[in-house]
Amino acid sequence: MQRILKTAAAVTGFVVLVSSSALAQDAENGNQLFQAKGCWTCHGTMGQGGRGPKIAPGPLAFEAFAAYVRQPALEMPPFREPILSDAELQDIHAYLLSIPQPPDPADTIVGQ
Repeated sequence: MQRILKTAAAVTGFVVLVSSSALAQDAENGNQLFQAKGCWTCHGTMGQGGRGPKIAPGPLAFEAFAAYVRQPALEMPPFREPILSDAELQDIHAYLLSIPQPPDPADTIVGQ
């Protein structure tokens, strides 16, 4: 049983490592697409929100994100496949995943 758990942990670590390197590869292109497609005009330059909702850090899971981008509610226009390919959408999601959480205000030293 322990051997199975160690193997599962090793495989999980490998998947996380592969996902992280793929993320780093796609995030830069995703940032460029986020700017070029005009996402920043409503969602802020780092997904922090503005006229549109906050979408980063901590975006929706890719499946939910993609479904919303393809068939949004309210004022957002749909970004269907001819306008934004699935690969480009994955790159934008990778960019949103790469945005770090802001520092905790409790960790900020005031007055120094």
